[in-house]
Amino acid sequence: MNRFNIPWQIGFYREMDLFVVHLICCQPRTDKIWTVATKGTIKTILTNGAFSFTPFQFTAANDSQYGGTAHSSHISHLIDDTFIIELDVTIDSMAGIEKPEKIRSFGVEAEELSDVVLKIDEEKFHVSKMYLAAQSTYFKSLLMGKFEEGKKRVVELKDINPDNFQVFLESLYVDKTLTDSNIEDVLKLVELYDAKNAARLCE
Repeated sequence: MNRFNIPWQIGFYREMDLFVVHLICCQPRTDKIWTVATKGTIKTILTNGAFSFTPFQFTAANDSQYGGTAHSSHISHLIDDTFIIELDVTIDSMAGIEKPEKIRSFGVEAEELSDVVLKIDEEKFHVSKMYLAAQSTYFKSLLMGKFEEGKKRVVELKDINPDNFQVFLESLYVDKTLTDSNIEDVLKLVELYDAKNAARLCE
């Protein structure tokens, strides 16, 4: 997965009678100096609902190891050798890593041709209801149907990464924006919003 232009992975392995879960920062280690400071929890959930978790703080850098934090549980705690891994990660700060350049702006520059603003966290995307409705059955229902959002100038979207949504919108305009590092996250939004034209770009 890619967050804030940084590739991440969740790793796990068995060590004797323990299974170990850890967060891996896959940013290439080069001579260029960069750091990213994170904190959060690693949680393992068993099929009976029981869980255990480990809080962590982890700073990755150009000269650090790839995996910097771990959580372990005893193999005997597993039920049918099945468990769920859940990570809640916050990036406190980062330096030396640039966000990917935006191919198309949906900021104030696009306000004149827009009739609705989609707000994710503190970032605003100025878009056209008609264009979104033509591309996505989700937004057609949300913005052109009988929902209250259709009457609002600003519509807030929850639990969406704004960087991924930027690329998703760019893909709706058939810009060459999909890469190996972002296609997985964008495909999730394509499926969530039922955007068939963008889906063809992801094939």
